[in-house]
Amino acid sequence: MDATLGRENVKLFHKAIQALGKIADEISIDCRQDRLILRALNTGQSAFARMAFLVPFFSEYTYTAASGSIRLRLQFRSLLAALRTASTASSLRLLVENEESLICVLRISPGKPLVSLRRLPIRHLHSLRRVEVEKIYTLSVQECEPLQAVYR
Repeated sequence: MDATLGRENVKLFHKAIQALGKIADEISIDCRQDRLILRALNTGQSAFARMAFLVPFFSEYTYTAASGSIRLRLQFRSLLAALRTASTASSLRLLVENEESLICVLRISPGKPLVSLRRLPIRHLHSLRRVEVEKIYTLSVQECEPLQAVYR
């Protein structure tokens, strides 16, 4: 699975992760051909949340599994640490090459110049460039069974 989010959807995805993190310590990710599903179940099994992101939410979405779906489970804190700078990111790429790791690539490009050009001497203008920074996080995951809510 290879999914890329644009600037506006990176913030929404980050907020969804934060909301699920308030429920549980682990997040289950279910990658399917037509959607990406995030689930959380607390340790007492009294609270459950499920968020589904359809393909149009992503700027690019490629599902490469032969059959079925890819199910992963990872610690909330590791995913949140990777998305810490998501509010300034211009794009986010989620990549699952095998069922042992999730790779998060945050691309950060400044929207504004970091300093005002009027206050700099002419000789320093050549050193100012817009720089794109890529932060790559490899998060370890566990294979898991799908989480389902049981209503009583």
